[in-house]
Amino acid sequence: MAKRTSNQLPNNLPQLQNLIKRDPTSYKDEFLQQLRHFKSTLDVFDLSPDKFNSDLDDLIMFLAQVAKCYQEELKEFPETLVETLRKHSTVIDPDMRLSFCRSLIMLRNKNLISPAEIHQLFF
Repeated sequence: MAKRTSNQLPNNLPQLQNLIKRDPTSYKDEFLQQLRHFKSTLDVFDLSPDKFNSDLDDLIMFLAQVAKCYQEELKEFPETLVETLRKHSTVIDPDMRLSFCRSLIMLRNKNLISPAEIHQLFF
């Protein structure tokens, strides 16, 4: 019998995001697993920033969406995004740059990053 993967939380970020927003404490372990996955995927991305990485794209947006629920765990997340953009500013894939920027704007709209930090990066 084929194994269904559409209902498994680690593989279904939109479902996990919905559940986290409803009950953050119950899904903290799943969130931490995704955070570790983000960190390792970012390390891989640093090796070739000129290539689009769909897993990293999905994880960046997922973490930005749930950042309000886990502010302590994600306190370094905005700075990580800013530093990655600065470090690879001349070679980063345009679609990845867009993902990073969208995520930073979302974090700004949630008051999780100051406007001055983003302003310096964008202008």
